[in-house]
Amino acid sequence: WAGGRFRGFAMPRYASPAYWESVYSGLDNSTDPDVEWYLNAEQLSPFLWPLLSPSRPTDVLEVGCGTQPLLPGLRALRPAAFGRLLATDVSPAGIARLSATIETQVECAVSDCRAAPQGAGTGLASQSFDLVLDKGTCDALICSEENGHADVAALASEAARLLRSRGALVVITHYQPDQHLSGEGPDQTSDARPLISALLEGLCAQAPEAHWGAEAHVPDPDDCPRVLIFKKVLRRVSRGRSPLMTAPRDVRCRLLGNAEYK
Repeated sequence: WAGGRFRGFAMPRYASPAYWESVYSGLDNSTDPDVEWYLNAEQLSPFLWPLLSPSRPTDVLEVGCGTQPLLPGLRALRPAAFGRLLATDVSPAGIARLSATIETQVECAVSDCRAAPQGAGTGLASQSFDLVLDKGTCDALICSEENGHADVAALASEAARLLRSRGALVVITHYQPDQHLSGEGPDQTSDARPLISALLEGLCAQAPEAHWGAEAHVPDPDDCPRVLIFKKVLRRVSRGRSPLMTAPRDVRCRLLGNAEYK
């Protein structure tokens, strides 16, 4: 994926909520509505376990879940580790399919993950989640040549609003940040810099008073999916002093390999 392309073909329809509604309602057969995209819960779990709260159950929001959310699989691996689990998607047809089969411990709801003015927002309370998960939604949104950057920034902005201090936005993507972070010239179809730029723009715009850390993980060097983790830490401000503000240019993304999680 890059610049609205996947395997060399433009996919602007992936950025359209109407397209996914037609897929999940059975009107468009160009995409399998029940396909497991990218990584499953077990493959992702080594990157999430260090992010869980050590003192209380972790509340998790998954955006753009479609009909194959990560949350049931994560809960099956560590049931006691999680509190509220909420899977959301902008498609009513997708959520209807999901609600018919998902376990009762995982909530599901129709919701727009993009903050205004790009979208309606989730309507959820600020600082109410420890983790926000995205598997492929940012990749789909950025396919739009007209609104891709703004839509991804709006998703990040909403995530920043919802995250508690020491929470994290986790983005699973087919872009490959290890190419430019390791000093290689990124391949045109996998350059992660536009995606990371849009995400940092939204995070820092919504919560500039927070310290943002960014990490890129490579689960398998021979396979495409990568894991981006953006950590939010609210700074303590002394009385009478103005808080430090974080701009996207202040955040440096670190490249980490899978070996550190074995």
